[in-house]
Amino acid sequence: MSAAAQFSLEKALGSRPRDNRRETRSVCQGAVHLSRADDAEAAIIAEVVDVSSSGFRASYRERSLLVGTEVLFRHKFFQGRARVMWSSPVLNSTHSGFNVMRDC
Repeated sequence: MSAAAQFSLEKALGSRPRDNRRETRSVCQGAVHLSRADDAEAAIIAEVVDVSSSGFRASYRERSLLVGTEVLFRHKFFQGRARVMWSSPVLNSTHSGFNVMRDC
C-alpha cells in the first residue's frame, strides 16, 4: 500500500465516531414485541440486533419511539419492561437502544 493510501485510510478510520459502549454486546436475533407501558394494545414488532447485560438494541419500521418511553417487551428468550435510551433512523427503519428495568 502506498504511503498516500495508508494516510487516507488512517484519516478515514480516525474520523469515525468513537464507540463509548460500557458493556460487551452479543449478537441476538429474533422478533421482539414492544408496546408502550401506557398502551399495551399498540404493539410494534421489532427485530433484536444485539443484547448486553443491561439492555438490547432493536430495529423496527414504525416511527421512532421517544427517548424515555417505557415499553413492555416480549422475546422468545426474555421479557419485561425497558426504557428507550436512544433512537436513530437507519435506512428505512429505526434502531433504538433499550435499558431493561429491573425490579429491586
